[in-house]
Amino acid sequence: MKILTATTMFPNPANPTRGVSVWRRTVRLAALCDLRAVAPSLDGPVPPHEVVEGIEVVRTRWTRVPKLVFLNGYQFAWRVG
Repeated sequence: MKILTATTMFPNPANPTRGVSVWRRTVRLAALCDLRAVAPSLDGPVPPHEVVEGIEVVRTRWTRVPKLVFLNGYQFAWRVG
């Protein structure tokens, strides 16, 4: 079984404590199946692609527009896709 997880709450080199609970769940799930993580990031410079503990993590830049909050979901989906 293949699983794709997409979340903005994911640790990265610029913010290693962000979303630790999500990371722990992802590691446990990856032990049971083929898993890939897509993590759009608002933080500073992060690697666009890396393998951490055997999990492929793809990061894209994500920019939120504060006054246009209703667009965040569409922009997130566009970055993940």
